[in-house]
Amino acid sequence: MAFLVEAADDICYRIVDFEDGCKLGLIPPAEGIKLLKEIINESPERKSSLTFYDWREQIGYLRAQIINKLITETAEIFLQNESAILEGTYDKPLIAEVSSKNILDKIKALSIKEIYRHRPVLEIEAAGFEVLGGLLDVFLHAAFEPASRRHQKLLDLIPDQYLEANRTPGLDIYNRILYITDFISGLTDQAAISLFRKIKGITLPKGY
Repeated sequence: MAFLVEAADDICYRIVDFEDGCKLGLIPPAEGIKLLKEIINESPERKSSLTFYDWREQIGYLRAQIINKLITETAEIFLQNESAILEGTYDKPLIAEVSSKNILDKIKALSIKEIYRHRPVLEIEAAGFEVLGGLLDVFLHAAFEPASRRHQKLLDLIPDQYLEANRTPGLDIYNRILYITDFISGLTDQAAISLFRKIKGITLPKGY
């Protein structure tokens, strides 16, 4: 199962991040389309039988085709190596054996250079570390010191499903940590940022 999850992660992040990089103007669209077409063995000069509104729509279409192709290939590779995987003798990512590995490596290298190291992207990632780390720090402290009035207010912000039946963190240390990490990881990016800003006093709820 871990091999399939890793393959799904590799496929989605490598292709979807590349698509986003093109749409954000970090990768020239013509270069992006050329590389994506190579994955599905389509000549860059070949005119599609479909009519696209613009290059963004074309890239979206190629992305869907590529993800479907890679899912099919990695599933076949998994089945071919299932015995070795179960025996623990197969030890490499499934995506490393797909037919378009060389092109995917080019996309990865280009993404690292032009997308992941782009200053605004780095700034967002750095801010993300502060937000997630800050939320975990605050709510884990609240879970382990629930008697504090401030911490009780923080616990009141946590939905019922992440607390015991009596809305307490519970006695089991492992479950306390698990509940809090589940709560934080379940937040959308915008919800996490909004919650972090509010509990840090950077912004206040509407009406104040």
